[in-house]
Formats: sequence, structure tokens, C-alpha cells
Amino acid sequence: MEIDTVRIPGLTRLEGLELKKRFPQASITFDSTSGSDEAPGELATIALITLTAMGIQALAAYFLMDQKKGRIERTVEVVGKKGTRRKEKIVIDLDERTSHADVVKQLGRMLHVDIGAMK
Repeated sequence: MEIDTVRIPGLTRLEGLELKKRFPQASITFDSTSGSDEAPGELATIALITLTAMGIQALAAYFLMDQKKGRIERTVEVVGKKGTRRKEKIVIDLDERTSHADVVKQLGRMLHVDIGAMK
């Protein structure tokens, strides 16, 4: 199976370090050539998360940070091993009952990843 990487603009290094601590098996790196100052003292960059089972769980956790209800709308870029690129718009409606597992399943569908095959 070809493993893709998802590029996420706006994930800070601090958020990435927190995710790495929670999901140590997830491959989370940063594109050091990109970024802009969005918050004082914090450099926003493009994070690269490998689309493995742990990577998708980390991505779901990132989307759920400080958000219990409402709507997640993010555009990410999925990069294949052979360099193919596609943009995917992530839209997930949340409420108090939305679990981390629900978001993981939705991300798998939206990113065209068979999460069941990854276990």
C-alpha cells in the first residue's frame, strides 16, 4: 500500500510537539521553508503527517483541540509517494457527542484511506 502524507498549514511546532507526545508512533514533521507569524512569538508552519493509523489519530486530535462543537473546515494537501498532490477540503460537523473515533472515521473517508486495512 502506498502511504501518503498530508500537509497541514497553520499547525504550530508547539501543537506538533504536543501531538508527538500523545501519539509517539505518528510521523509528524515540519516544512521549514514555509510559515508566517500568526500569533506573537509562535511561528506557523506546514506540518507533514504520514497517513498511517497513528497519523490519522493525531490529525483527528489536532482538529478536535479546543473544539467541542461547531464545524471543522480545513483544506489540506495530500502528497503521494510518487509526488502526486491533491487538495482535500475537510468539513466535519461537531457536537458534544462527536468522539475522536467518529472524527478518525470521517477523516479516513475524506482522505480516501482505508483505516481498517491499517490496523
